[in-house]
Amino acid sequence: MIDRKPTKAPLGNSDSPPIELLTKAEVARTIKRSTRHVQNLVNAGLIPPPIRIGNGRPLWRRADIEKWIVRGCPKPHDGEVLP
Repeated sequence: MIDRKPTKAPLGNSDSPPIELLTKAEVARTIKRSTRHVQNLVNAGLIPPPIRIGNGRPLWRRADIEKWIVRGCPKPHDGEVLP
């Protein structure tokens, strides 16, 4: 398996810093679980939802995952956007 740095996507305006995006494998490493466990969390709605850009692969904003962890991994409410 290739260990790589998180993707930095220039989302937003050009004056804002790039947003770091994590793959499912990177989220799994961050929370010390398997990719299957991450998928189970997604299916159950227990993790912030991924975004899909370009090729449709699920990607997570690093900031969303870090906030979720700091908050004790709560279940996101329907339509909730993390500040």
